[in-house]
Amino acid sequence: MELLTSHRDERTMPAPHIMLRAAVQPQRRFRRILRGRPVRTVLVVDDDEGTRLTVSLILQQAGWSVSVADCGQSALSVIRELHPDVVLLDLRLPDMSGIDLLRKLSPADRQGTRIVLMTGFGTMRVGIEAYGLGAYDCVEKPLFESDLIRIVEKAFHTRVTSGGERFRRWAIAMTAVINSGRDVRTISEWGALISVSPETLREWCRTAQLRPKPSLDLARGVRAWRLALQRGLPAVTFLDAADRRTVERLVHMVGLVEPLPVSLEVLFRRQTFIRNDVALAELRSRLESGAS
Repeated sequence: MELLTSHRDERTMPAPHIMLRAAVQPQRRFRRILRGRPVRTVLVVDDDEGTRLTVSLILQQAGWSVSVADCGQSALSVIRELHPDVVLLDLRLPDMSGIDLLRKLSPADRQGTRIVLMTGFGTMRVGIEAYGLGAYDCVEKPLFESDLIRIVEKAFHTRVTSGGERFRRWAIAMTAVINSGRDVRTISEWGALISVSPETLREWCRTAQLRPKPSLDLARGVRAWRLALQRGLPAVTFLDAADRRTVERLVHMVGLVEPLPVSLEVLFRRQTFIRNDVALAELRSRLESGAS
């Protein structure tokens, strides 16, 4: 089932009264116990009633306790009172944007809560800004049922203490280079691509305990590798050859020699730029899920 889109096929949707019973629940304390297990809790924030009801039904059937809010102010109240495990937050709300709501949340408000920003108008800049304000992730609508459940489950099971959070912004920036329509050669070009300063990029890399230039070179190599597999051309075709020695070094250190690796897992084992397994796992997860 495709979700979070204004074009719905009424034949595939649950009956309105069934959706209503599934979505409208008494707002109890979220940390209650059901069959000996803590209930996992999610808040769905969207001004479209059909979206709220459909998403609520799907998540309840997957074992989640669901609350809903139709505007930013209501969402703020629920987050501060109930501290849900996960918040699905639409970017466009009637009283404020999802970005505005993130700005209003204090670190105490966000503690223990993973916020996923949903947008049908997504850009890399929106994702970077949302993450900088404490969002766990930014995803584009429409979503399918399986994607919705996977995103919420991943947000719930990812803990700040795992170390993954400090690599997320780095991985988002890396993904922008890999998905770019051109070869991004310098840190300044990289910053311009995602609308941040070179100093900001360097700070993100320092936070992740990674160096900016090797990070950029790896992203360039991954981009060249993907395009080479897609188009059946040598990987060097997709690297700016103005500096031949640099390109030869990049090809060698990323492992773009024939035969090319057939998977990201193999490519990441070959490359010698980044040796942090957590950072590589975060980047691989974003690339394999199609996240931007």
